[in-house]
Amino acid sequence: MSNLTIVTGLWDIKRGDLVGFGRSFQHYLDCFARLLTVDYPMVIYVPNDLVEFVWKHRKPDNTRIITKELSDLKANFVDFDPHVQRIRQSEAWRGQAGWIPDSPQSQLEYYNLITMQKQFLLNDATHFNFFDTKNFLWVDAGISNTINDPAYWFNKEFESKAAQDMTKMLYLGFPYDGTVEVHGFEKNAMNRLAGKTTEYVCRGGIFGGPKHIINEINDKYYGLLNETLPNGLMGTEESLFTIL
Repeated sequence: MSNLTIVTGLWDIKRGDLVGFGRSFQHYLDCFARLLTVDYPMVIYVPNDLVEFVWKHRKPDNTRIITKELSDLKANFVDFDPHVQRIRQSEAWRGQAGWIPDSPQSQLEYYNLITMQKQFLLNDATHFNFFDTKNFLWVDAGISNTINDPAYWFNKEFESKAAQDMTKMLYLGFPYDGTVEVHGFEKNAMNRLAGKTTEYVCRGGIFGGPKHIINEINDKYYGLLNETLPNGLMGTEESLFTIL
């Protein structure tokens, strides 16, 4: 019996409308379908119009669907959403780097609103704990865009290896030498909040840990949102994970 629950979610935020950074929603559905073939217990957040899509690929005995519309996500983020919308349209924030004005986090109302809630959605899943597991792992619905076939990676061998590192929060890092900003987050402020020069960035596509550690991190994560967004500091969830 598995001791790992995978948590994921998908919403259409109209990324296909973007130029340069655009990806069609069909692309995400194709990626999502591949993730849904993974033989692990899953908690899946989707709007009502994607419930039928999920059941085409999943079985009820190892799947729990939690329906959330974009309006629900906006309501759940009411403490921070006004800051996100203000910052993403700010000329000062957009002017940090040439790529930012056309980026999803700048152009799309729901991009950061969703990415910054993944930690909270993961934490909620630990409280539901539908499958009575110790460990929980958030995996982006579009992860196969990065790792190809998720079923190749997420197998019993993966769980036995990953569990060794799940004594605390597990993040995947990659070297990042940005000197001015990191995904839009002012680099000097990131270093100050982290207490040292950050040389890596933590990925947001896969992260997780034991239930009690996720619960502890959730409080720290909320506090960090409260410390950064009102002060005009915003990147993505990856910037916050890096500071943590």
